[in-house]
Amino acid sequence: MKGMSVGGRLLHTIARLAIRLSTPVVARKIVFAAGSRFRKLSTIEATRLAHRLRRSGTCLTRALTIAALLPDAEVVVGRSASDDRAFAAHAWVEHDGFVIDGTGPAVQEIGRL
Repeated sequence: MKGMSVGGRLLHTIARLAIRLSTPVVARKIVFAAGSRFRKLSTIEATRLAHRLRRSGTCLTRALTIAALLPDAEVVVGRSASDDRAFAAHAWVEHDGFVIDGTGPAVQEIGRL
């Protein structure tokens, strides 16, 4: 996580703990409450943070972290569109109709947090 702000690292740690200890909806509340204490990011800064977090945590913890710091961003949860036999979930961030962190397989949207 070299080059990432202390706030980004701390908030991602909070997201990782929140997901382990609660449901995704409760985790979102925790992470967004904690994120309100940090400086908000621009879209470019959020994209950079997404890139730096790419190898850390899960797609959901990364999405929660980024969305908590990017005003009006949404966490989207989906399932794999490529294989009907196995269920594979994925989470990403959308802002103004654009995907900020869309790493992973092609997915069908299930819902938004």
